[in-house]
Amino acid sequence: MELDWSTQSPHIRSLYPPWQSGDGYEENIIQAAEARLGSRLPDPLRTFYSTWGRRKDLTRLNQALVGPDKLVARPDAPIFCFENQAVCSWAIRHEDLEKANPPVVVAYALPDWEWWEVDAPLIWMPSHTHVSDFLDTLTYHHALCGGAIHGGYTHFFHHQEYQNAWLEQQWQRTTVGPLVFGLVDDFSDDLPPLYVRNGQALAWFLGCSVAVREMEALDEISQALQVTWVKQW
Repeated sequence: MELDWSTQSPHIRSLYPPWQSGDGYEENIIQAAEARLGSRLPDPLRTFYSTWGRRKDLTRLNQALVGPDKLVARPDAPIFCFENQAVCSWAIRHEDLEKANPPVVVAYALPDWEWWEVDAPLIWMPSHTHVSDFLDTLTYHHALCGGAIHGGYTHFFHHQEYQNAWLEQQWQRTTVGPLVFGLVDDFSDDLPPLYVRNGQALAWFLGCSVAVREMEALDEISQALQVTWVKQW
């Protein structure tokens, strides 16, 4: 069973409870979706659906990755994910579906219109360079929103030099798309930093959010950064 959809996904998976049988969609459901679209799904998305697609903690804790049986089969760009207030949706252009790891586009809702009106015109804009990048962003985002085994959050504060120095020395920066879907320009030079290390991820945005595999790591991070978690699990 292939559990990884990207080079980053082994680290992301380490933040969540392990895979179990039944976490993904059956092959016949995926094939039926492909028949409806008239195209095979890109391998990263196909792998993700088949292994993790039914896991709410990875797919629907905040934003909503729709299942293969509920893809919105627009003729221009089938929609596969919705922002949690339906402000925007993400899709893959139909002509890109045959690519191994195609780009993802985003469109914003129009007044007096429902997403399910498949023939209504939408303005698609670039979102993520590859669908695997989108899935990395989505699953890091959900880990930091409560999906990880353990985690914590503290309110906004101005970063101190010692905090930045500790993160730069002890952690590794990684590149994913915007962790706040629909609010941050994907091509901005000022994306919130995401730091990772073994079994841990940390992001600055309107505060500090961490996702960890072991509860003890929350105390270590809290002491090193001199912060108090206002929420932890």
